[in-house]
Amino acid sequence: MPPATSAPCAGQWCPTKRIRRLPIFIVAIVVAPVLGPTLGGWITDNFSWRWVFLLNVPVGVLTTFAVMQLVEDPPWKKNADTRVSVDYIGITLIATGLGCLQVARPRRGRRLVLVWLFACSRYSRWPA
Repeated sequence: MPPATSAPCAGQWCPTKRIRRLPIFIVAIVVAPVLGPTLGGWITDNFSWRWVFLLNVPVGVLTTFAVMQLVEDPPWKKNADTRVSVDYIGITLIATGLGCLQVARPRRGRRLVLVWLFACSRYSRWPA
């Protein structure tokens, strides 16, 4: 996850600012997994587990608006064709497979799911 999020951030900044801003971003990546569960546990112990979700709603809304205002598309994206191709067959297969797993898991237990996953991974062919 950090490389996928740091690449767009690095593309937003010029090289001189990137040297100063990336370490701050990396510190947030290191500190968040420590502070998040700690703060969530404290909130759950002192109030209720529902408050963890209620506190995340305004943070998510503010983050969404901040990203919409501050993050710009890179130049290669601005000039690209805006048409989006969607893999409908892949979406259908993923939804069907996950639905089958959700039905099979409570009925047959963990063993059937593991056998199914092994069979899918063993006999699937990825294009070269």
